[in-house]
Amino acid sequence: MKRARNTIICSAAALLLFLPSCSDENLLFDTPFISVEALRSDHEGTINSDQQFIGEYMVYINGYTFTEEIVVEYTITVGNGLVAGRDYEIITKGENLTFYPNIFDMPIRIRWLRTAIHENPEDLSSPIISDSLDESKDNTITIELTGSNTNYLLGYPGPDRNKKSVVIKKIRAID
Repeated sequence: MKRARNTIICSAAALLLFLPSCSDENLLFDTPFISVEALRSDHEGTINSDQQFIGEYMVYINGYTFTEEIVVEYTITVGNGLVAGRDYEIITKGENLTFYPNIFDMPIRIRWLRTAIHENPEDLSSPIISDSLDESKDNTITIELTGSNTNYLLGYPGPDRNKKSVVIKKIRAID
């Protein structure tokens, strides 16, 4: 009997210790939201001018199961230092993505093109002899969520609205 009473008292004490830590923090993420981020962390932030790859920037629906189509609108803003066809190519056409029921992520794809020319193109460790990237200009591409046909928040819940946009900056490759 004494052991059962001690077990109940210890359990109640543990419950009281952990309840306050769960009170307000989880309420924010009960709100459905839409976010955008790079599928791979090395495709976000800065990329080098000697890289060539297809970057996938995923738009995620974070919320309840839905039965109607959700249309998410976005803009792609290109800085004045980047040139389409020379520095990048936007593969995903349009300015919106349509999510059908039970689809919770869709990509926006950008092909990043190599602007740095190596002495030996087969060996990327060889010296760079030319790079058309002008570092004095804005060499960024920003993908920003601008709207949807739902009342879902754009970006993570909270005042900062993290992941409402993603910024990718192309920098000159180091020789």
